[in-house]
Amino acid sequence: MKQSTFESKKSQPKRILQFGLIGGLAALVHVAAFSVLKYGLNIAPMIANVFAFLCAFLSSYYGQSRYTFADRHSGKSVIRQYFISASLGFILNEGILWLGLRFGLAPVPAVCIAIIVTAAFTYILNYFWVFHGKPTDSILGDLRR
Repeated sequence: MKQSTFESKKSQPKRILQFGLIGGLAALVHVAAFSVLKYGLNIAPMIANVFAFLCAFLSSYYGQSRYTFADRHSGKSVIRQYFISASLGFILNEGILWLGLRFGLAPVPAVCIAIIVTAAFTYILNYFWVFHGKPTDSILGDLRR
């Protein structure tokens, strides 16, 4: 029997736990890179966050594609879709960081809040679009089912 995009060999709680653990490691990479760039090299927070995001993206993609969503891997389009998903998450992340700084939060707590909020958003995109189990070029294809 064919599995739908809502079903999987792996249980959702286990998948969410793995996503959280790998995402947590990527978040540590993000915060560490951000801190080094901001405080060690005196780079502006918004610029430091761009480079920190790229470091976190690489570690996150490796972990999510190899472990969390390995049973739903759908081929060559995955890295492109993952990059789009991560980029949309990054835009959300930058917006939250900007708001946090604008309202007086210190840079590290602001980036931590941004990472947490963005994680939920990217999990949904990853599960239903990036690692859905079959190739597609349209996020709308999964949302219409």
